[in-house]
Amino acid sequence: MATASGTSRTPRFADRSDAGRRLAQLLDGYRPHEPVVVAIGLGAVPVAAEVARALQAPLDAVAVQPLTLGRGPSKRFGTAAEGAVTLFDPTHLTAVDARPEAADSEIIDAQRRLEQQTHDWHSATGRVSLTGREVLLVADTIADEELAAAAACEVRDRGARHVTLAVPFAGLSTAETLVDWVDELICLASIRRPPATADLYVEDQLPSDAEVTELLAQNKLERDARRARRNV
Repeated sequence: MATASGTSRTPRFADRSDAGRRLAQLLDGYRPHEPVVVAIGLGAVPVAAEVARALQAPLDAVAVQPLTLGRGPSKRFGTAAEGAVTLFDPTHLTAVDARPEAADSEIIDAQRRLEQQTHDWHSATGRVSLTGREVLLVADTIADEELAAAAACEVRDRGARHVTLAVPFAGLSTAETLVDWVDELICLASIRRPPATADLYVEDQLPSDAEVTELLAQNKLERDARRARRNV
């Protein structure tokens, strides 16, 4: 795994689109590989959309969510991603004092929610094939490394050949934590303690599902237009 970092100070971005434009400059060398840009969850889509636009690459997004029993981070026992991907350590169930059947029920419910979100995002545009492709897996931050790991599993299951995790910011421990899940980690900056997204983005408004659908559709329109120009 290779890690690229421009500074050890916490960056500050106007919004997620600003972060994506700045991250795209660092990723320009991937253009000849014709990658697919895949956002990790809702918040990463505006970041990934700018990367995809700059690299003239297809845009996709993978739905992910924590698995919890009850409220609060202390009740979390794992992570789920679309495509029936589930990551958890059985000792986590003991830590949250959960019965296995309760965990099974939460996993089923989570996958149902993720399936619906996936349908909402992609029903109008379809999915981009990842078979044999270079994938740039884009996050808005890596405060939750297990979400990135689950997303990496999902794109591997869809046939990705090589997976690079690209993020505006990453904690110093991220590379070691994710070494078994992605091939490379690229970031604009890294520091010891991960900040909250509110500390990274002046405008920290998450996109709606409708806005995600719009960004995916816009990417497809741009790709179709480029294809039409080549065929003239």
